[in-house]
Amino acid sequence: MAFDDPDEYMRWYASNPRLYHEELELIRRLDLGNCVDVGSGPSVFHEAISGAVISLDLSYAMLRAGRPDEDRIQGSALSLPFRNSCLDCISSIASIMFFKDLSGFLKEARRVLRPGGTLAICSIPLDSQLGKVYVEMGRAGDKYYRNASFLTRDELRSEIGKLFEIEGASCALEECSFYCVLARKPREPYNGEAEL
Repeated sequence: MAFDDPDEYMRWYASNPRLYHEELELIRRLDLGNCVDVGSGPSVFHEAISGAVISLDLSYAMLRAGRPDEDRIQGSALSLPFRNSCLDCISSIASIMFFKDLSGFLKEARRVLRPGGTLAICSIPLDSQLGKVYVEMGRAGDKYYRNASFLTRDELRSEIGKLFEIEGASCALEECSFYCVLARKPREPYNGEAEL
């Protein structure tokens, strides 16, 4: 399910300014630049990314509400509309729990990133206070969280580490309720992997 109400989405951040600012500061510390933000929504947190930012989202409504100074592409995380090895940076901020196939997204991210390119994924971990709240909301039938799949911090690092070199991970909020992993596409192909 694509998020399709940018006003509702932005109201949540407006009603939780402390959470928003702590998450924003963590993203700033990642020092990202020239990124495609996958699952971008209405360009939330893009002020923390330097250079050009391209928003990619399934929802046209979310993209339409995004920053007018950015390029916006309606598309899927599982079929990124870019040629092989052409991007310097991919970010996905508070979106991967809604992707139907995280492994498929990570394969696509690896395909389109240049060797040494940056992957930054920020998520709400299952093993956090907020993650537990969202899981319960999903079990109760919440329209967004009923289809979400949360991972623990270790599970997220493990999944990313299958295809990328992890450079670090950082937390914000109580009990590490907002978690970011910074990784790089290896400069050398893995055994048996064709050069792209």
